[in-house]
Amino acid sequence: NRAFVAALTEIDAQKVNEAGLRHRAMHDSLTGLLNQSAFRARVVVAVQRTAAEFGMCAVLYLDLDHFKDVNDLYGHKCGDQLLVAVSKRLRASLRPSDAVGRLGGDEIGVLCPTLHGEHEAVRLAERIVNTINQPFTIDEHVVHISVSVGLAFSNGTGLTADELVAKADQA
Repeated sequence: NRAFVAALTEIDAQKVNEAGLRHRAMHDSLTGLLNQSAFRARVVVAVQRTAAEFGMCAVLYLDLDHFKDVNDLYGHKCGDQLLVAVSKRLRASLRPSDAVGRLGGDEIGVLCPTLHGEHEAVRLAERIVNTINQPFTIDEHVVHISVSVGLAFSNGTGLTADELVAKADQA
C-alpha cells in the first residue's frame, strides 16, 4: 500500500503581499510617484542605454514655487493634498515612456528616457509649467502655485546619472 499526503497552500495572497511590498519599496507613500532611489535607478538605465545606442535622454527637475506658503497658510494636510494633486496632473501630462519621481519635499524629477531631439523635452517642460500654473482646489481652498523647471540632456557624453540629475537641478 502506498499513501500520499497532499498539502495545498494558497499563494495568491502571498503574491499580492509581495507585490505590495515591492511597490512600497519603490514608490513615495504620499504621492505614489517613484521614490528617489527608484527614480535614480531609472535614470542610470536611461543614461547607459543612451550611451550604448547613441541616443538622447533628459531629466527635468521640478521645484514647486510657493509650496511653503501653502503649508504655512493652510497647513501640512493641505500641502500633502496639493502634492497628490500635482502628481496626478504630472502623470496625465507625460508620455507613457516617461518616469516621474518625488525627489524630496516639493522637488520632483521627470525622466524622458528616449528623445528624438531637445525640442521634445522643452515642449514637455512647457506643458508641465502650463499644467501646474492652473489653480488647484484643495478642500475649500483655491490654491495657486507655479513650478520652476531645470532641464539637462544626456546624449552619450559621459555624464553619470547623478551628474545628469544635478545638472537639471542647477538649471
